[in-house]
Amino acid sequence: SSTMNERLFRLFSEKKEGVILVSYTNSAINENYERLFEYPGMYGSVAKKEYKRPIVITTIDSIAGYICSSVAKIGYSTGFAYRDVKDVNYEGSVKMAYNIVKTMPDKVREKFINYKHIIIDEAQDVDLLRAALIFEMVYAGIFSTCSIAGDPRQRLNDKAGDWFVNLWTKKIDP
Repeated sequence: SSTMNERLFRLFSEKKEGVILVSYTNSAINENYERLFEYPGMYGSVAKKEYKRPIVITTIDSIAGYICSSVAKIGYSTGFAYRDVKDVNYEGSVKMAYNIVKTMPDKVREKFINYKHIIIDEAQDVDLLRAALIFEMVYAGIFSTCSIAGDPRQRLNDKAGDWFVNLWTKKIDP
């Protein structure tokens, strides 16, 4: 977490561009939020858990919910009605957000226009579905850069983070 806070601070202070830091649990989000204020020039109005600040520290599920509700609410022709969004569980929300990003990247890009960078902290705990959502956002050009950090030996459960572990343990043929 401290490595990702350092990355966040450098991206924000050197480039003056918006940054989103995501983690798997709310406790990790709160820890990152508190650590950020140890850096010079960081103060309460710079970083909040809302999408109106230059720095957002949140969960991937929150990003998915934001994509689903904001795109569906403002009446874009999405094929998804708002009533479909409000009754969806976390898994469904992430799947729906992935489909929205895949089919309407320009509409999603509008919602994240102020953010150029995304940082995934505690990646060993992020499942494949949530990783796919973030990577689809990167592939769609919503974010310019994606930084990933985690320790596969610290996974919360054995099934989470396989995609991350495979980045370092499997040979990938070109």
